[in-house]
Amino acid sequence: MVAHVTPVGDVVVSEGDGSNPRTVGTGAVANAAGLTPLAWRSPGADSIAFVRNDGALVIARSDGSGDLVVANDAAVPLYVDEQLLSWDISGTFLVYLAQTPFGFESKVVDFSDADDVTAPTVRTVGNPTRRTVLAQGFSPVDPIMWQRSVDPETNRAFSLALVEPVGGGIVGTPLNLGDPNVSPDGRFLVGTTSLVGAEVSQLVRLRITRPRSEPIFDSPTVCRPAVSPDARRIVFGAGEDCNEVWVIGIDGSDPTRISDQLVDDLDFSQGRFSWSLDGSVISHPACRDDGDVVRCAGPYLNLAADGSAVRRGPDAGSVLWEQRPLIRPIKVDIDITGPVRYRGRLQVGAESVGDLVGSGRAQLLQATARDEEDPERYFSVELSNPSDSSVVAGSFRIVDGDTDERFTMTGRAALSSYGSAKIRGLWLQTGTFPFRTGQIVLTLQR
Repeated sequence: MVAHVTPVGDVVVSEGDGSNPRTVGTGAVANAAGLTPLAWRSPGADSIAFVRNDGALVIARSDGSGDLVVANDAAVPLYVDEQLLSWDISGTFLVYLAQTPFGFESKVVDFSDADDVTAPTVRTVGNPTRRTVLAQGFSPVDPIMWQRSVDPETNRAFSLALVEPVGGGIVGTPLNLGDPNVSPDGRFLVGTTSLVGAEVSQLVRLRITRPRSEPIFDSPTVCRPAVSPDARRIVFGAGEDCNEVWVIGIDGSDPTRISDQLVDDLDFSQGRFSWSLDGSVISHPACRDDGDVVRCAGPYLNLAADGSAVRRGPDAGSVLWEQRPLIRPIKVDIDITGPVRYRGRLQVGAESVGDLVGSGRAQLLQATARDEEDPERYFSVELSNPSDSSVVAGSFRIVDGDTDERFTMTGRAALSSYGSAKIRGLWLQTGTFPFRTGQIVLTLQR
């Protein structure tokens, strides 16, 4: 499915080929460029969120069967980016910008305990007195959101911030990136930056598990990168005035300009690129520089991702294809040292099972992870985790060929980075005397 917003503020959802159009909302608010923040609900795109001109934050069913207002203080300031609304991977959290007597602040609607009787919880996230939010969004996979913001007094850009949606804690990163976009598998962050002292912009990527900026394309301007649904390609604007469209491999390979058939006056510095789910079509609003600001109106663009064709869609400001997270297999490295030694890696396969059970003061994890290539290779755990603690304790078993070892273990779990976690601790075998003990390290990577 694809959604677009008409010049009068109607939110229209249709099939990918434009058939079966249905108006699911009216009165959608746009920013100064004429762009309306939209967000498909994850994971199934059964509804789409937008801000209405009466301040309502609306969740509209994509089949046109109805809508739900979940807040009445929503706003779209003229200065903000189109990326303002966003759902987390589970459809539990929806972030938006709220108007207060003192300005604007970022809020999250939490549907964790909501039902027909209980309304969702709404909480402020970040620090509204210190940051003016320009753009924000959730990672497609991890329960973390990013914010691009400036100092409210000096308008100086802050580095990219990472925000935890439940506690609202905010962490500044050393990353000065424009137009951030997280790949659908959550492994890469792509964005733009400028070289100090040179009139050159760069497209850069960062691997989430090892944050290090990797430049992959240079141009007088680079803008609005967006990663393809299979996480293999990036589309972005480039050229003297960001009036060209390019596609490049996620590793910087095979840069290709795909916009030769477009008229020269289009500007891609505003509006976001949006990929169809099969990666064959890239859509973008028709934006032009009118001298003061870039404005987006008229028939939007549907570009073939290989550059072979371009066609026009309906008159619209914003256009957004249905989006889905890309779930990658989990890899587990196991390192056991001491009287018993083992080192190996498993890629968790479909035959694995697991369950997380809450019991008030603690949670119990019971799981058996089988290797995708050889289900006879597996490890199983039964670990208890006290609430508000990183300590885990319980039993562990590894079966791999001639190795079949069972332990009692205790240790600590910690995030090494987003997409990577470790459990490090001690193992104990009591079947012999003296008891045998050593160290165990489990590293999980997505």
